[in-house]
Amino acid sequence: MMKRARSGRAPAAPRHPGAVLAEILEDTPRALAAKWFGLAPAELEALLEGRAPMTPDVARTAGAVFGTGSAPWLEMQAAWDAARAKAERADASKD
Repeated sequence: MMKRARSGRAPAAPRHPGAVLAEILEDTPRALAAKWFGLAPAELEALLEGRAPMTPDVARTAGAVFGTGSAPWLEMQAAWDAARAKAERADASKD
């Protein structure tokens, strides 16, 4: 088995699924995107800015719209949540 060379860099922090969605929807009017996802414009904005989680309902819609299924979106959210919890524990232990 061949080992991969280490780059010396820390692994990239997980991205919030809303940030990924924001990139995909970059040229889409926010009001239209909010309708697609069944969200109020303010709710969509909170998701795209990473202030709100990717819910299972929104993940299902994203999966249907983009042909990915809901799993990748929910996995991104889980990775984001785990990384955030780890960071919060690290911050708490510094006190």
